[in-house]
Amino acid sequence: MDLRNIVNNDDNSGSIFSLQSSPSRSKQGSLASLLNTESTAAGTAGAKKPKRYDTIPIWAQTWNASQTTPNSISNHNEHSSRISEFKLMSKEDIQPSSLGHIGPGGYPSLLGLPSSLTGVIPADDVTTKVCSWLYSHLFQLEDQRKFIELEFKMGQIIDRNSNQRASLPCITETVVSPEYARERLTFEASIESSQFSRVEYLISGLSKRQGAAPLTKLPDIRQKDVIYAQQGSGANIRLSYDENNNLVDRLIKKRIANLLIFCPGDLTDWRVSLSTEVQFSGSTEELTRPNKIRNKNRQSWQTSGLQMDLTGVISEGGDQSKSKEVELEMDKDLIIQCFDNFQSKKDGEAMDKFQELIRFGVDSCRTISRFISR
Repeated sequence: MDLRNIVNNDDNSGSIFSLQSSPSRSKQGSLASLLNTESTAAGTAGAKKPKRYDTIPIWAQTWNASQTTPNSISNHNEHSSRISEFKLMSKEDIQPSSLGHIGPGGYPSLLGLPSSLTGVIPADDVTTKVCSWLYSHLFQLEDQRKFIELEFKMGQIIDRNSNQRASLPCITETVVSPEYARERLTFEASIESSQFSRVEYLISGLSKRQGAAPLTKLPDIRQKDVIYAQQGSGANIRLSYDENNNLVDRLIKKRIANLLIFCPGDLTDWRVSLSTEVQFSGSTEELTRPNKIRNKNRQSWQTSGLQMDLTGVISEGGDQSKSKEVELEMDKDLIIQCFDNFQSKKDGEAMDKFQELIRFGVDSCRTISRFISR
């Protein structure tokens, strides 16, 4: 499978391959962002500016998770573990001739058709639900909003009864009702070593591509996290030590909410987590009997809008368990800026930007998950 099949599948234009301004929130599936500037100038010159909202968009008004509650569980087929060979496309591989001519609205079309009957592409439902969920929690956080952390993490949704990957009555990607998830499901935030290697290969190739959104390699981190439960708050205190056992960070991390995305067609699901992180100023001498000790070896890359972390973890304890973790941490300053600008009516396009950023995270997760699953 080549890169074209991944990025062109199911509206992946907002993935880690590029983060560019979209014509409007409803025209989010454009492949124009995959083409170089010269090859798309004619097709995009007439693009309209995003409309300004007179009223709050519907996804920013309500979040009714009960509407999506599954009624039953069905058996699901075994996933194929076969991983096909993959060829990273060069800039020269992506040419207008390979995508057909530009149809009405500036979108590549083999038949010259418009994007839809109305000429626009409907908003992606998963992105809309994540936006609604996030907006609702940000609104309630008030003064704590500036301390947020938003992460997308790869793994598997596990059924509490069977201790196996969940089998939900759906065959396509879907957001799981939070109420249902709390009662019946848990999330295993790790992937297999072979899948982890595939992600390393993907990111290594993308970081070398010319003309794509730059992936900047950050310094590797080796440290030990010692985690204590903070009594009565539902939060954890995390003390981080470097390789010389020097204390380098002390945080109080509190999970605000999770949203699980079930992907029955892929080998991995993913979890969107909203947390707050504030500095711990108390005495470390009063902390005893940690809940968890994690030795981390982390590689990180950064691009506009997010940071990607690939982490090998050895958890101390009786079995010295090892795991591999992949997560995308969204740019919290950009999230807060969009939210605040909308609240203050400073930027009429703030909600378009908010949705574009979340779509970038959603599509990047899809890209990674489908790459390691095919």
